[in-house]
Amino acid sequence: YLERYIEDLNNVVVEQQQIIDRLKKHLSHLEGKIPLSPLEEDRPHCEKPPHY
Repeated sequence: YLERYIEDLNNVVVEQQQIIDRLKKHLSHLEGKIPLSPLEEDRPHCEKPPHY
């Protein structure tokens, strides 16, 4: 019984890792295709908002 349970659990973990790997690859591909938005390029990093 336990051997079957461990085997099933291992199969689930392997499948999840394969999905995670595919998602990471897809995300990396998308990050390379999407340029920075104009707001992110022009925004100063240390400037405080006007209400300060």
